[in-house]
Amino acid sequence: MIKNPQPDWLPLLLLALPCIAFAACSLNAAIFPVRGQPLCIIPVIGMVLALLPTHILASITGSLSIGLAVAWTMIALTGYAWIVSRPRTVRALFFHEYPELSRRLAIAGLATIPIILPTILLNFHDETYFNQHHAIIAHLQNGAYPPRYLYEPSSLLRYHYGFDLAAAIVTGLLRIRVDQAIDLLTLALWPLMFLLLWRLGEHFGGVKAGLFVSLMVCFAEGWPALARFGSVCPRCAANGLDVNPPFISYYFQHPWSIGVPIFCLVVLQRASVPLVRNKFLGVAALVFSLALLSLSQAVLFVMTVIAIGLAEVWNLARYRHGQAVVVLLGLGISDCQVARGILRFRAVSAGWRATRRKPPSTKLCRSGRCSWPNTMGLGKLRCAVDFRQRRIVSRKMR
Repeated sequence: MIKNPQPDWLPLLLLALPCIAFAACSLNAAIFPVRGQPLCIIPVIGMVLALLPTHILASITGSLSIGLAVAWTMIALTGYAWIVSRPRTVRALFFHEYPELSRRLAIAGLATIPIILPTILLNFHDETYFNQHHAIIAHLQNGAYPPRYLYEPSSLLRYHYGFDLAAAIVTGLLRIRVDQAIDLLTLALWPLMFLLLWRLGEHFGGVKAGLFVSLMVCFAEGWPALARFGSVCPRCAANGLDVNPPFISYYFQHPWSIGVPIFCLVVLQRASVPLVRNKFLGVAALVFSLALLSLSQAVLFVMTVIAIGLAEVWNLARYRHGQAVVVLLGLGISDCQVARGILRFRAVSAGWRATRRKPPSTKLCRSGRCSWPNTMGLGKLRCAVDFRQRRIVSRKMR
C-alpha cells in the first residue's frame, strides 16, 4: 500500500475545527436575520471558510499543506475571538431550544440510508477515469498547488476541483485512503444538502413545502427507473438521444455533491441581503460563496450568476430596488469568474478526446450497463459480474 505523502502533523489541524465552527456561527449571525438562521446553514458556511481561504493561500504559497495550516489557523483564531468577545451568545447556542431539530435530523438520516451501500461499495461516473477524482486527489496529496492538468502537466487544471480539494484535506486530516475520503464526503454532504433543500423549500413555498422539495429533488424519478434493471438499454432515451437522468445520478458526479449545498447557501444569502443591517458584509459573503461555487461546480456557478443577474436587472428596471445595485456590484466582482467557469467547462475536452483508452472497469461503465438507473447499485453489481466473466473468458482464450 502506498503511504500517504502528506505531512504527519496535518491531523493536529483537527483541533481547529471547533473554532472554525464558531466562526461559521458568527458569520451566520451577521449575514442572516434572526428569524432566518437555521442550524443547517452553519456547516456549509464552515465549508466555505475552510476551503476558500485554503485555496487562496495554497495558490499563493504553492503548497497545499502550508496554505491549509495558515488558513485554518487564521479562521480558528477568528472563531476563538468571537467566543471570548460574546460568551452569552455562545451559551445561547448550546442552551437554546430548537423546535423539530430531532425530527429533521431523523428524516435526513433516513433519507441517507439508501445511498450508504452504493457509496461504499461502488465507484460512480468519473471517479476512476484518467485525470479524474482519484488521480487529482492523489496529485493534491503530493502538496503541489494548484493542481496540474494531468494530460498535459505543464498546464494548470482549469476545471472545477473543489470536491477534490476537500477530499485531499480529509485524507491528510484523517490519514485515510482516497476512495474512503470520497465516500465519507459523499455520505456527509447528502444529509446536509437534504436539510438545505428543506430550508429552501420553506423559504419559497412555506413551512409545508420544505420536506416535499427535499424529497422531490433527491428522489424524484430515481426509484421508478429501477424497473428497467436488466434491460438491454437501461438508459432513458428519446429519438435516439439520452434523456437527462434524475438528480440522484448527478449527485454522484461529485462536483454536484459539493456544488448543490453551496448553491442553496447562495440563494439564501441573496434572499437575506435586504434584511441585514450590514449590506457590505452580506454582499461580500455572497461573493465569497460564489467564488467557492466556481471552484466546485463551474456549470452551476455560471447559471447561478446569470439567473441572479437577470433577476436583479429586472428589480432595478421595474421596481427601482436599491439593494439590486448592491447585489449587481457583487456579481460584477464575480464576472471574472464567469469566463473562468466557461473555460473550465471546456478545458478537459482536448486531453479526454486524445486519450480515449480507459481502464477495463470504466470501459464497461461507458457501454451503458453502469449508467443510470444503475446508480442505486444493482446495475453496477451486474457490471462487476460481467467484468469478472470477461476476465475469465480472456484467460481461457490465452
